Amino acid sequence: MTYIPVGLEMYSVRKEFAANPYATMKAVKAMGYEGVEFAGPPAWGAGFYAALLQETGLVCCGWHTPWESLQPEKIADTIRLKTGFAETATELQDVEPLCVLDAVVAIAQIEGVAVIAGLTLEQ
Repeated sequence: MTYIPVGLEMYSVRKEFAANPYATMKAVKAMGYEGVEFAGPPAWGAGFYAALLQETGLVCCGWHTPWESLQPEKIADTIRLKTGFAETATELQDVEPLCVLDAVVAIAQIEGVAVIAGLTLEQ
């Protein structure tokens, strides 16, 4: 039988996470989840999320990015956050940067907003 790890969408515990991120992530890990999908706009910087994942032993398996964060006036900040998270996660090693650019880069390429963000996207 194939083993499939399970992650939790953090939107379901958003109030607890906002009040105490570390305790919430520890509780999620204690429930048996191996990963989390963050939800919404970030309240903290990329390094905070990467360190939190490393400290709790969870991996990021996605990041639900709000539509507002993908608009031309905000896309550059969104890409910078996700890219910064990827770089920080890679430096911390045990954190998988699987989710960090999720649909943001794809949408940026499709919509052509990468030019607005001042980025060059390679495939």
